[in-house]
Amino acid sequence: HFGWDWGPEFVTCGIWKPVHLDAWDAFRIEKVHIQHGSIDEVPLKVIHHMTVVSDREQSARVQVFDEDSGERVAFKNVDLIPGKNEIFLEAVIEDRKLWWPVSLGDQNMYTWRTKLVGGGILDEYLSSFGVREIKLIHEPDEYGESFYFSVNGLPVFMKGANYVPQDNFLTRVDTARYKQLIESVVDANMNMLRVWGGGFYENDIFYELCDKNGILVWQDFMFACNMYPGGDAFLENVRQEAIDNVSRLSNHPCIALWCGNNEIDEGWHNWGWQKSLAYSFEDSAKVWNDYLNVFHDILPNVVEAIDPGTAYWPSSPMTGWGRDEAYTRGDVHYWGVWWGEEPFSMYRGKVGRFASEYGFQGIPPMETIEAFGGATHPTSNIQHPKPDVLEAHQKHPRGTELIQKYMEREYIVPENFEDYVYISQVLQAEGMGEAFYTHRIAQPYCMGTLYWQLNDCWPVTSWAGLDYYGRWKALHYHVKRAYSPIMVRAIEKDGDIFVFALNDHPSGQEVEMKIEVMDFDGKPVVQKEESLEFPPQSNQMIFSIPSHGKDSKNVVFIARLFRNGEELSNSFLYFVPDKEMQLKDPGVTFEISEDTSGIMISVHAGKLARQVFLEARGLEGRFSDNFFDMAAGETREILFLGDAGMKELKNRLKIKSIYDTYN
Repeated sequence: HFGWDWGPEFVTCGIWKPVHLDAWDAFRIEKVHIQHGSIDEVPLKVIHHMTVVSDREQSARVQVFDEDSGERVAFKNVDLIPGKNEIFLEAVIEDRKLWWPVSLGDQNMYTWRTKLVGGGILDEYLSSFGVREIKLIHEPDEYGESFYFSVNGLPVFMKGANYVPQDNFLTRVDTARYKQLIESVVDANMNMLRVWGGGFYENDIFYELCDKNGILVWQDFMFACNMYPGGDAFLENVRQEAIDNVSRLSNHPCIALWCGNNEIDEGWHNWGWQKSLAYSFEDSAKVWNDYLNVFHDILPNVVEAIDPGTAYWPSSPMTGWGRDEAYTRGDVHYWGVWWGEEPFSMYRGKVGRFASEYGFQGIPPMETIEAFGGATHPTSNIQHPKPDVLEAHQKHPRGTELIQKYMEREYIVPENFEDYVYISQVLQAEGMGEAFYTHRIAQPYCMGTLYWQLNDCWPVTSWAGLDYYGRWKALHYHVKRAYSPIMVRAIEKDGDIFVFALNDHPSGQEVEMKIEVMDFDGKPVVQKEESLEFPPQSNQMIFSIPSHGKDSKNVVFIARLFRNGEELSNSFLYFVPDKEMQLKDPGVTFEISEDTSGIMISVHAGKLARQVFLEARGLEGRFSDNFFDMAAGETREILFLGDAGMKELKNRLKIKSIYDTYN
């Protein structure tokens, strides 16, 4: 609410959550917290901890039932005293079923009903929980110190993004918007979201949906980019807020980590705060000690007391991106690309153990721009003059300048406004792709990639892949492909082309590999096909070939993986920036048909087509794939995911590629 470089400043006050009165007789169950022992225990031991508020001394009986089977799992006779009563029961699960992140297994949940009976009074409490074991492994190794998550004994590479509040005015976010967002997260093959520390502790529905869909949550405490007071009253407020939220959320199996804050440790040591504020030595010592009280004492102690099975990390990151050790231990926020104006290729050289922030901006879709700025003139120029309305929805002081600067490096900059919007999204998506793929093929050295940012809180030019209305920008489509459980990536290094393949599944996978080198007209130079078997959770180099001697402006290297004729992943490798490619009119055509699966668009390219963009402005929905490359002669089948009819879609569908922005 106090403004960031992607959001406006709307300082609000007052009560913003529902207010209700609780009326009760004799006693009530205030909360239930459930902890389980090691998943290797047979049977599994479960501790059922309930807090009961009583208005007098009285006897009561506690019974706990499994909602699915109806069986009683625990009972106890208790003597209550006035005020709060902490009651512990032991239960066992004979044949426990584990909760797994998406794509690794099922999201098994247990629901227990607690009944408290006494003197003719009954109170009930429903609790859901999952059985899983999540560890943060940070141990010394030959490079520095590891940083990865182990889930039920398996090391898991985390693929996800940083999540911010979905609206400047939080009460406008309803259940439908939460569901739409998490559906987009799952569809993009993510398995983790970081709830960033500059927002708020999310509503229960957010965590329930993450539980249901197997999305792990890196949960920041709500402290970001500033030092905080150290008075007794404030510290007690911090403690009670932490107790409330850790108690509320710790039953959720999706919670993978409690993190103290966002970028405060880095800010204190690297951003010049002490100098700019003219702190004395005594001032600095006092402020730093107050920091230690909150983030190295109060918060870790609350986590240890309430949720000891979940790791605590003091600050994200612990080392600034300008220091060498940021890439050998802990998590890293790398902002050399964007803030530092370093080229996208630097993503290949700045690989940390866990990338928890990095990003690049892209302009939102035209429909979103029209929603806040009205219809734009199709020939309006983005630079001369700048559209004032668009600039009002750009909160980074150099955002427009940096998009322009990076675009000039890679692409022929369009003058047409709509083409500029399109190329800005391609720039964002392909630039960020350098990071996605680099991080994935660097595992197990690097074991996580969470980009900035998943979503927006208002219609804006920002780092998000999902705009304020939930529309997919090019970035989110690229994320879906980059985070595919089975993935192929071709890179050029030191005069050679290397092809890497990854398998995230806990089981081996049989696939067919197809390698092609061809010119943009489709004339083949090299072709190779081979059947391969990928081990479980593997990352390996599967092919290499010298890259020298090719017409670099008119040749593409393509690696594809198939199973039973269905393409699982592809990688198009080019040898010069787009602005130097000898692109020709790809002659993209399409046909629309409808069957039981929905409305299918068959897209065909006569010659190489770069970043084919399907748009049906005015229709609610999206496409199964978008912003993709096509080789000469290739046909792709794209499903429209929406409620429009075939005739309506045909009338509104437009397709363009990068070549079309040249004319």
